[in-house]
Amino acid sequence: MAESGDPNENAMVERVFRTLKEDFRLRGFLSFSAASTSIGRAIHAYINLRPHASIGYLTPNQAHRRLGPLPLKWYPYKKVRFGNIQYSAHFQRTG
Repeated sequence: MAESGDPNENAMVERVFRTLKEDFRLRGFLSFSAASTSIGRAIHAYINLRPHASIGYLTPNQAHRRLGPLPLKWYPYKKVRFGNIQYSAHFQRTG
């Protein structure tokens, strides 16, 4: 997933995987079918039901559908890493 092989580029994806495994207790499946069903349900809950602090305690689905500014509660890794800190405190979302 990382363009340059730098593990820090995968930080957000790794965080999502950890949350799915820990919060939704995704372990020890007896079959591929059972794992697939449980993972699908966990992803649905993660996107549609679970509020996220980094997006103002909205669900990702709510944040995606929201128009207008979305407060920035995290800093894009590449922009901080390469010193390009020319971004606003809000994302401007348009229709």
